[in-house]
Amino acid sequence: MGRAAGKPIWCTEAGHDAQLWTKSNPWAGWDNALSTALAYEKTLRTTGASLMDYWTYQNNYPIVQPDGKRPYPVFHVMKAMEGVLAAQSKVAEATSDNEELHILATAGPHPGKFALLLINPIGAGKVTLSGLTPGATVTVEESTAAEQGKTTRATVDASGKLIVALHTRSVVCVR
Repeated sequence: MGRAAGKPIWCTEAGHDAQLWTKSNPWAGWDNALSTALAYEKTLRTTGASLMDYWTYQNNYPIVQPDGKRPYPVFHVMKAMEGVLAAQSKVAEATSDNEELHILATAGPHPGKFALLLINPIGAGKVTLSGLTPGATVTVEESTAAEQGKTTRATVDASGKLIVALHTRSVVCVR
């Protein structure tokens, strides 16, 4: 309806399990972070939402531990997605030859600016990104069960390609 009426689509409570708050501390585990990333990618891809809020109004879906000093894994995923989904960027088309790899691409808000969210719920592998600016330097941020928010820099080769390693059950942002 929003598209038909030319109105923005908002998703004011995004998440993957409405009853997660009833379970015994699911926040500390990587499964919650990976499932959140998968749910957000699907919601954005299928709805075209221009605004999306993290699922909590009652502090029952925390992203940091109660002391406020130590983030849960989902915090790092949300932070990385914020970089991919920058204000005024637009969701762009991205394709993969593996249907189990979830990709969300954005373009903008400045010319030549792009970002990718790669959600890999399966095993380790490599992704070749093509059509990039030769010689460009990008930031690659990866979160896995073992480590969240690991950031490296990479340079696009002369043919406009970049190979990105994906660890098992990982969330990777390239921007």
